[in-house]
Amino acid sequence: MIMKKNTGLMIGIAGVLMGILSLFLPFAKQWKESYSMVGMAKLYALSNSADWNNDKEAEMFYKIFVPAAVALIFIFMLIYLIKCIKMKTAGMVVFNILTIAVYEIMKWDFADRRVIPGACEKGIAFTFIYIAFAIMIAGCIVRIIEKKKLKNDETGN
Repeated sequence: MIMKKNTGLMIGIAGVLMGILSLFLPFAKQWKESYSMVGMAKLYALSNSADWNNDKEAEMFYKIFVPAAVALIFIFMLIYLIKCIKMKTAGMVVFNILTIAVYEIMKWDFADRRVIPGACEKGIAFTFIYIAFAIMIAGCIVRIIEKKKLKNDETGN
């Protein structure tokens, strides 16, 4: 019984670890974009107005937006992991969706500003993070099934 109860937990942990690892893998195959998402967040945080054609508003927005988006992805993954450990399946689903949403918003922004090149030049982080999201979703599903089985065992059904 204990081993079956922990299958969803192990899947969830694997997904979170892959997701966190993807934050440190190359994001694209170009000079500045070859940094990881964490590296790009640092690059944006340390940029100056000359990097933004002296546009102070853009500089301030992206000095906050990119590092905050990467930090939110990391924080939401950790909260997902905590919810997974405590078997709070609704929280797992919510924070999985939030993690994916923040990543997609950041990716959309990069594509909109043409920071990220064409599809064939994307780094391994693009593929790796989607695999991590799929594993996290699988962890949610297995954890929900485990919770239902545990509830049925407790009621004697």
